[in-house]
Amino acid sequence: MTTATTGHKMWAGFKRSHGTIVILVPSTDIELSHSGISLQQPSEVPTDLLRFVDSNISRLRRRAKIDGTSPVPAGVEKKLRRLLAHCASPSAVFPAVSSTERGGAHLYWRAGAQSIEVLMENVQEFYVRIVSHTGLTTFEQEGVGDLPSAEIGTALADLSDRVARANPEWRSLFSL
Repeated sequence: MTTATTGHKMWAGFKRSHGTIVILVPSTDIELSHSGISLQQPSEVPTDLLRFVDSNISRLRRRAKIDGTSPVPAGVEKKLRRLLAHCASPSAVFPAVSSTERGGAHLYWRAGAQSIEVLMENVQEFYVRIVSHTGLTTFEQEGVGDLPSAEIGTALADLSDRVARANPEWRSLFSL
């Protein structure tokens, strides 16, 4: 597979022995598997959420320079952006964003007793904890590798729906 960038989108092409076939879809919507190629319907990107998280991670980097502490690694920021782009909708609520003692990133959403916690110390290690609206931990995982995006996405959609029902104007609390 070869890739090319036009504007802000990355496109994918598959090279055959007798020429090149270019598939005009963003490469993030292509999944390769043993059974072939799966093209998924592109989802809407949560641009406000991504902008909010980017802004807060930039703030943490500036603060780390002043404090002389470890900044959030670029790889961690990239992995969190990819996670949010794939599992969050444009209506997703914004998390609290902070740095960890070891220079990683901590995303935390809370609405009443319900919460989602995503902690990444480096590009491989993560910790995820999801607590339901009843206060019970429904998912907890410490691991290496891929973040559990399906679980995070489901919990974030539920938490965001609850927030929107309780306060439809919640976005007005944030300056974007």
